[in-house]
Amino acid sequence: NACEKAVQKAGFINLQDCLDRSKEERKELFEIALLKKNIHVIFLDEINRCNVSSVFGELITLIENDKRLGKENEITDITLPYSQDEFGVPANLLIIGTMNTADRSIEALDTALRRRFCFEEMLPDLEVLNNKKIDNIELKTLLSVINKRIEILLDRDHTIGHSYFINITNSEDLRHTFKNNIIPLL
Repeated sequence: NACEKAVQKAGFINLQDCLDRSKEERKELFEIALLKKNIHVIFLDEINRCNVSSVFGELITLIENDKRLGKENEITDITLPYSQDEFGVPANLLIIGTMNTADRSIEALDTALRRRFCFEEMLPDLEVLNNKKIDNIELKTLLSVINKRIEILLDRDHTIGHSYFINITNSEDLRHTFKNNIIPLL
């Protein structure tokens, strides 16, 4: 479904229409789609815990950047075993996997995933808590102090994210967040 939606955003009728076109046509339409940010995104939460063969199956090769439709080494001669449909992964389909670096399952991250994904660290963003106070407690300062202590005692991979503090609007919310989220993490 994600591949169908991606090719449609690139100007094709459907995936079969894309595969029926020439390599040059595919390349041109996907380049335009990428320039115009006509992309489709699929998120895989906790990708480090996934069973690669269950999630991607034998099509793991097709998610490689150069093997996608419209790319130099595109693979277009794949037939799905059950439906017998032709298949390919569009160049404008972004696959974003999330994971918590403090999670020990990262150590066993499948090498197939390591080779096909780039890894970008997302640290807590204190600026989203700017000017947010609860009973004279600046949430930005609170999170900053907690995380500095965590970095000293453990490491940066165990810092607490800003998302725990975004929806806090009163002291009861703050107490609840500490009791049910922050303290269990600590």
